[in-house]
Amino acid sequence: MIYSGRILGSSGRVGDLRTNYVDKGKDPLAEREAEQVRAKQTKTIGDVAEAFLKAREGDMKPRSYVECTRHLRKDVKELHGHPIKTVHREARIIWHLAEMALAVSAQ
Repeated sequence: MIYSGRILGSSGRVGDLRTNYVDKGKDPLAEREAEQVRAKQTKTIGDVAEAFLKAREGDMKPRSYVECTRHLRKDVKELHGHPIKTVHREARIIWHLAEMALAVSAQ
């Protein structure tokens, strides 16, 4: 039985959930460190934006490049820390909703 972050064992004693987690052979510190490594390896929108700017620097007209850089570095800055996978998933959902809206309006 779980009550307020604690677990009541079969012996009737109350034990901390973290202790129970360790008793099952899991290492919370190692799992936390692994999660931090995964977070560092995940590509973010900021990473993709910078790679795009670097790749397109010579291809674009100078003023277009300046405006694109301003847009990606300032206007979209709040999204820079988000993993690119979440944006892709949200874009698919929005696309699906748009298709449904078009289907309904065509009827």
